Amino acid sequence: MSQKSLSQSNSMAKPTRPFGYIAFSKDGSVTSHIEVLPTDKAAQEAAVGEKLLALAGKELFPNQQVKFEQLPERDNDFRILADGKPTAVVECIEVVPQDYLAPAGAITSESIAGADGQLQYIDRDKLRNVLVKKINQKLSKHYAKPKDTEFWLLIWTTSGVPILGHYWEGGQLRYSEPTLEARKYLTENGAGPFDRILVTQLLTRPTAIWPAQGGNLLHSES
Repeated sequence: MSQKSLSQSNSMAKPTRPFGYIAFSKDGSVTSHIEVLPTDKAAQEAAVGEKLLALAGKELFPNQQVKFEQLPERDNDFRILADGKPTAVVECIEVVPQDYLAPAGAITSESIAGADGQLQYIDRDKLRNVLVKKINQKLSKHYAKPKDTEFWLLIWTTSGVPILGHYWEGGQLRYSEPTLEARKYLTENGAGPFDRILVTQLLTRPTAIWPAQGGNLLHSES
């Protein structure tokens, strides 16, 4: 392989981390549900697209057969087809722990366990605005709205904690501070070319950030 080809190959590698959960049954058995996305960027985007449709395809496209179609590298990430008809073009962006962690050496009132088991401290301001930051990163690219299909932004993460979308507490549905902050920002500033903005942690159904109300809130855990 030439040096140029090796450089291009390395540039397509995208680090990822395992995600999932361990299930403990009443009979004492333990089942691991840990997954790892591919490290190749294109394959990783395809896996995220598959996850989106597996988690929310029926809610997004009731009574329709859906699949996704990978798009060229220089284009948007993938396209969703419903009953064979292009329906939505999807642009993706990932939230990684570095987006909301405090600087090295800083100690705050909130922490999470890192991949190595060590405590990592959270910057509350960065966490509160992490979805706004990701939305703005995409808005700054000034995407043209595709013709004849909707344009979606999918924000995803393999980190299950902290929660970025919705959760249940005392039997009540609640939305995380990052989601509420993002909805407030979008209400005041608009969503640019995006018809729908979703956030998913790849294990439960996505949360609709925009529009905040309407046909498919995608927050049911049933």
